[in-house]
Amino acid sequence: MRVGLLLCVLGGALPQLGADAPADPHPEVPAAASRLESDLEAPWTLELLAAPSALSPGRLARLFTLRVGVAPMAYLGRLRAERAAALLVETDLPVAAIGRRVGWPDPNYASRRFRHHYGLSPAQYRERFRT
Repeated sequence: MRVGLLLCVLGGALPQLGADAPADPHPEVPAAASRLESDLEAPWTLELLAAPSALSPGRLARLFTLRVGVAPMAYLGRLRAERAAALLVETDLPVAAIGRRVGWPDPNYASRRFRHHYGLSPAQYRERFRT
């Protein structure tokens, strides 16, 4: 778990205030980020993410991007990749099982998404970073 948190911090997945970020962001932005972080396996869409709020999906996406620096679904992809990276290093789970745990049920899709974020296949990542 500590490695996973470290990867999140190093990967910049935690929301950061940019120069263009509003001084007083809409309270739904951190709530939406928290929903994504707490349930990586869910089949998230902007509509599902915005449903608990009073915001439209488009408005939430604009506020989220302004505050966090990336769109909500890009943020989710990064969270999933970072959690997958932590599981590759910390466990012996097969890539398919890790993919399912982070919301990528198709093993081929999981490998492609992981490679997109890290430039390595999951097997190469595991081999390189496992102690």
